[in-house]
Amino acid sequence: MEILKKCISLAKSLDTNIIRGFTFWRKDSVDEYLDRIIEKFQKPLEIIESEGVLLGVENESSTFVGDGRDLALFLGRLGSKNVKALWDPGNDIWDPHKETPYPDGYQHVKNRIIHVHVKDGIRKGKGGEPEVVAVGEGEVNFLGQFRALKEDGYKGYLSLETHWRVGKQLSEELVTRPGGEAFSGLGEYSSAICMHNLLRILARI
Repeated sequence: MEILKKCISLAKSLDTNIIRGFTFWRKDSVDEYLDRIIEKFQKPLEIIESEGVLLGVENESSTFVGDGRDLALFLGRLGSKNVKALWDPGNDIWDPHKETPYPDGYQHVKNRIIHVHVKDGIRKGKGGEPEVVAVGEGEVNFLGQFRALKEDGYKGYLSLETHWRVGKQLSEELVTRPGGEAFSGLGEYSSAICMHNLLRILARI
């Protein structure tokens, strides 16, 4: 609760009303734990609503809510106007349900999105597991996704989240808990490539 309060204080000092959160590390299907998750969110929800901020809950495969379907399920059950979707279509590539990010995952959350992350990946990399790639070079249909966001009246930000590195793959541990030189090495160069690709996609809309 103290971390939440500090995040809210920082958000206000930075002139924003959006903070990001998750739904606990995944142990099994969200359907089996949803009641407990909703219960655990009640106290944070009181703080969020009393402070008048918005919590963007991100779909992240290492947590209980990994795709659009699960995110919509969680938001529907929680039922708060202060808790919305932080939509990361790239994270759908790692989700065990193998949901197609756009259009399938997006359809579940499209009316609840307050922030969007941008990363890309492929479901079967060199080792047969999902793998991060440069934005625009993976399986996320970003052209369709961005067009849909525009048509549906999305007015928020796109936040480039570069987990891809030129010539190497970051470990899962570094991706889920980023930090230090091992994570940041080649980050600026890789981000510049991803930003170039992102702007090229946006120019087509």
